[in-house]
Amino acid sequence: KAKLELVKINARARLLEIARNRFNEMFLSLYKYGDIVRVNADLEQRRGYYEFYAVTPAGDRYGISKLSDGQRLSIALALALTLREIAHTNLGFVIFDEPIPYVDANIRKAFVELVKTLASQYQIVVATQARDFADALKEAIPDAKLLVVTKKESSEVKVE
Repeated sequence: KAKLELVKINARARLLEIARNRFNEMFLSLYKYGDIVRVNADLEQRRGYYEFYAVTPAGDRYGISKLSDGQRLSIALALALTLREIAHTNLGFVIFDEPIPYVDANIRKAFVELVKTLASQYQIVVATQARDFADALKEAIPDAKLLVVTKKESSEVKVE
C-alpha cells in the first residue's frame, strides 16, 4: 500500500510540473510585461487546495489578490486553457464570453494572437461587447464569421 501511495504522489507531482510548465508558457504568451516571470502553485496540505502566486524577476512572490485585474485575468485564461489542453477533451470548440473586459491594449493584442493560434485547431466562439476587439479578431482571422447583434427597437443579427 505504501508503494502505491508513493506512485500516486510521484504521478501527481509530475502532472503538476507538466501543467505548471505549460501554464507558464500560456501565461507568458498573454502577459508580456516582464514584471512577472512565472506563476507557481503550492499545495496547501491542510486546506487541500493550491495557492497561486506570481514571481517577479527579483524572486519576490505576490499572491493573486495583490495583482491587478488584468494580471489576474491573464492567469485565469492561461489556467483555463492549460486545464483544457491537459485534460485531452475531445471537444472541438472553445467558447469565450467577454474574455478580456478590463485589460490593456497589449494583453488584448496578445489574446487576439492566442485566439488566432487556437482557431487553427478548434472552432472558436467569442462573445464581446467591444467592437474594436471583435474587429481585431476579424482582422487577425480573415475567414472568421463576425455576427453583430444590434439592439434598437428590435434585435438584428448581421453577418460580416
